[in-house]
Amino acid sequence: MHLMARIWWIAALATLSLMIAGTAAPALTVKRAAHNRSITLSLAGNYASGQVTGAVNDRYPACSAGVSVTIQRFRPGGWRRVATTMTQTDGTYGVRLHSARGKYRAVLYGSILASGEQCALRSVAGCVGVRVAAGADLSVVVRSHGGGTTYCLAAGAYTVTQRVLLDPGDVISGAGRTATVISAAPGVPLLFDYYQPDANGVLTFEHLSMGGANTPREASCNKGSCGSVMLSNVVIHATDVRCFGNATTCFSGGSHDLVLTNFECDGNGWHPDALANKYQSSACIKMHHGSLTVNDSLFHDNSWDAIWCDHCDHGTISIRNSRFVHNGRAGFTWEVSGDAAPGDHAYLQGNTFLDNGWNPNIPNGSGGHAGIIISDSANIEITGNTFHNNLALDQPGSRAVLMYDGPRDPQPMHDISIHNNTLNNDRIDTYTPTK
Repeated sequence: MHLMARIWWIAALATLSLMIAGTAAPALTVKRAAHNRSITLSLAGNYASGQVTGAVNDRYPACSAGVSVTIQRFRPGGWRRVATTMTQTDGTYGVRLHSARGKYRAVLYGSILASGEQCALRSVAGCVGVRVAAGADLSVVVRSHGGGTTYCLAAGAYTVTQRVLLDPGDVISGAGRTATVISAAPGVPLLFDYYQPDANGVLTFEHLSMGGANTPREASCNKGSCGSVMLSNVVIHATDVRCFGNATTCFSGGSHDLVLTNFECDGNGWHPDALANKYQSSACIKMHHGSLTVNDSLFHDNSWDAIWCDHCDHGTISIRNSRFVHNGRAGFTWEVSGDAAPGDHAYLQGNTFLDNGWNPNIPNGSGGHAGIIISDSANIEITGNTFHNNLALDQPGSRAVLMYDGPRDPQPMHDISIHNNTLNNDRIDTYTPTK
């Protein structure tokens, strides 16, 4: 049996000249190219376990050779991974399954090439679950079903007029990041909520855009909480998702153990109360507890930080092959983190930090801007990343990394490794105030 899905991406091109050691470097091209990408899946014995074969086809060979393919099986509550394999140079793949008979699909995740070109994303099979028509009231739909339900949202717009209460194992699946859009109505500060005692429950969002949670700009917020997609104590997985325009954050509060793949986050943290010093929380992601895994993602045009790890504990932060572009203070902030529990650490590899640090945040200000900020923290490795034109603001010029060793624990900061990065004249600064 063969199943196939195709996608076309509209081309958009921007070219940037870099400077290295006073000489012009080759232009860095950032583009989304038109694709006619497809992936096939063949299962012997009518979806029986056994040998699985298929192929990835793309007009750009680099987007079909040596790429990761995930085989998933449908179980109650949604699709679950059973195997992962890599394509050969001709785009074909094969893997033997050791799982029960059932319904299977192959999933091809998006990726960003070294050239900056983005390979498209699509899976071979559509959503299997409760069909939801465009424009439906999601709070009403979800109340009609138990936990572990997959909601298959048709292409179209959905307006949330009251928070949608989710249960463990729920999957919110759209028809594509640009096709299915969930937006908050005016004055709705939270899109989704979760009241279950099981903090290890997993919520999954995929193939959609969601955002716009808000408190009116002229109104005061509750301790800087002006608008977010989710604040609950729950595990969140998001794949092929755009999170946009929330007044404070996309995910924050008790959200933990986040896994973000091919994730786009922009325009968050715009409310004045979220930027004010007393309860400053403006970010795309603001973490406090647990792990965060980010791959092949884009964070851009957020008012303050893209990712802010503030007093993070009991977790690992892994950020790879992602882009942080034009965020107000920093792409990533590691604050009073990395020393609370054994194993706490952050690892950033293969990312690009470009044009961050533009927001002076008057009258609140900041202790400094950079591509990455390390403040009173420990156990972080930054390697193989590219920096360019990340403004310092508190001083002239541009800054890749700011290390602020202040009065808070750990004292002194320790186990900080910054190596093999391309700085492009962005500097690394250390500031130690009088203690």
